[in-house]
Amino acid sequence: MNCISAGPLKTLASSAVGVSALRDIVEQKSPLRRNITQEEVADVAVFLASPLSRCVTGALIYADNGFNVLGLASG
Repeated sequence: MNCISAGPLKTLASSAVGVSALRDIVEQKSPLRRNITQEEVADVAVFLASPLSRCVTGALIYADNGFNVLGLASG
């Protein structure tokens, strides 16, 4: 089993719970200085579902523009 740890996504549901503040922090502090998109997370999922990932197992793949390497919980 593999899993994707996505950064905060802009969705209708996330707007209801106030994720926009977290998205601002990620945009300011992540190494790539931008937020992720739904399409980018989908690309990681397609990779994991394809034969290209045939030797990947038991992996947690971060799709968060590098925010995970900073060791910050919420800024």
